[in-house]
Amino acid sequence: MIAVQLGMGYGLFTNAFNKAFIPALYESLRLKDLTANIQIVRITWIYFLVILTIAGFIALFSHWIVLVSAGKNYLEASVALVWIALGQACGGMYFMVTNCLFSRGTPFP
Repeated sequence: MIAVQLGMGYGLFTNAFNKAFIPALYESLRLKDLTANIQIVRITWIYFLVILTIAGFIALFSHWIVLVSAGKNYLEASVALVWIALGQACGGMYFMVTNCLFSRGTPFP
């Protein structure tokens, strides 16, 4: 449960970005402009890179994160934290793509 709680903190980041980005995304998709669609795809790929990098850092430092957060008695949770962080990153990528797919238009070919 320690790993789940820590991983949910990362999930809050991906969900917050998603909710903040949706209005601008829908406005850009409403324009049906090729330049705007290319920009959306670029932002999407940059976002993927950023959240996967953050998940990588969480995985790299999971031992230390658990040690500082919960103490040495819970170090076994660091293994689960790696997978939970990766899952949260995949969830963030899912939200980014489905926002485009469930809107009226999609920038993806």
